[in-house]
Amino acid sequence: MPITCPACGSDRTQSCPAAHSAGVSSFASRSTPMGLGTTVTTEGLAMTGLATQCAPPEPALTFRAGCGILVIGWAVLFLVMLVTGGLAGKQQSDAVGWLEMLCLIASVAFAVWLTCRGIRYNANVLPGLLKTWQRTWICTA
Repeated sequence: MPITCPACGSDRTQSCPAAHSAGVSSFASRSTPMGLGTTVTTEGLAMTGLATQCAPPEPALTFRAGCGILVIGWAVLFLVMLVTGGLAGKQQSDAVGWLEMLCLIASVAFAVWLTCRGIRYNANVLPGLLKTWQRTWICTA
C-alpha cells in the first residue's frame, strides 16, 4: 500500500532512512602525480541533496569535544604564562598564579561539563530523534 503525500497527493513518497541510504555512496581513488614518487589516496562519501535532507540525527561529540576544550584551555594557560614571564623563570605575583590556576580549573570544568552534556544528549534525546527519523516519510514529487 503506497503512502500518499498529504500536501500534493502524490504516491512518490519514500521513507527517510531509505532515501538517505539510496543517496549515499563512498568513493576511493589512488593516483600517482607526475614527477612525484608517492601515491595519493583520496577517500570519502558523496551524498545527493535528498540524502542530505534525509540524514539521520547526529550524535553529540563527547570525548573529542572535551579534549578540544582542554587543549584550548591549556593553550590559553600557556599564553598567560608566556605573557607574564612564568616560562622564563621570572618571579610572578600571586594574582598571576591564581589566574593561571583559574585558567586550568576552568578548562577542565568546561571539558567535563561538555562531555557530560553530550553523554546525556546521546542517552536521553538521540534515541527519540532516531525513532522519529525512522518513521518519517518524504515526498519526492
